[in-house]
Amino acid sequence: MRNRKEEAEIEYYERKSAEYEDEWAVYNNTLYRMCSEMPNHDSLRNVIAKVGIISRAYSSGLERQVRDDNEEGGIYVAAKAFCENQNRIDEMLSGLKQVAGKDDKYDENTIPTILSAHEELLSVLVTVTGNRRPRSFASKYLHFHARGVPIFDSNVRTVLEDWYHQPEIDRLGIALPEARDEGYARYCLRFLLLWNQTADEKVKYGKPATFVSVRKLDYYLQCKYYDEYST
Repeated sequence: MRNRKEEAEIEYYERKSAEYEDEWAVYNNTLYRMCSEMPNHDSLRNVIAKVGIISRAYSSGLERQVRDDNEEGGIYVAAKAFCENQNRIDEMLSGLKQVAGKDDKYDENTIPTILSAHEELLSVLVTVTGNRRPRSFASKYLHFHARGVPIFDSNVRTVLEDWYHQPEIDRLGIALPEARDEGYARYCLRFLLLWNQTADEKVKYGKPATFVSVRKLDYYLQCKYYDEYST
């Protein structure tokens, strides 16, 4: 028996996926291309560009979180910290891209690497933010270097927390790295539950291989928030 509610949700997802391609793909592809053409952290001017453009394009608020004692600007301070940890960050990104370089693969095997990379980047950022942990910016910066990394967003978190609860997360039984940001870890696990559900529906309804991706799910969740949760 066909599930009409399920079918309606799939139609909504497909409609939003097409909307993303029509309206937002070029915007994000510009950021992907920038990080592809300047993948390393050995040039301060290149890193300033990446940190500044990603932070502002996605309203991460990084500048408000960085201590700027010398009035150099939060973007500059964060970029300088990245360059001072060039080898560490480039090595981390190299490993991350091997596991999560494409947005059509996301499973229990990719999550530990994503969480370790996210915590690694945060450990550099907290040297210039003090006690603040800019988990959203860290996820966005990683995403545009490795498309399989989910973007942490407070609006999307609202939707995921409403749909998936702790017992469902516990049943996943995934061994997570000890060093991790707990808020982002829970976010990624809930994202996996949605990924698995969508992948099952792809098979059930005979959808193409490109039906599910990290980017499409992210946009779908953003739209669900503004259509159903925003007041």
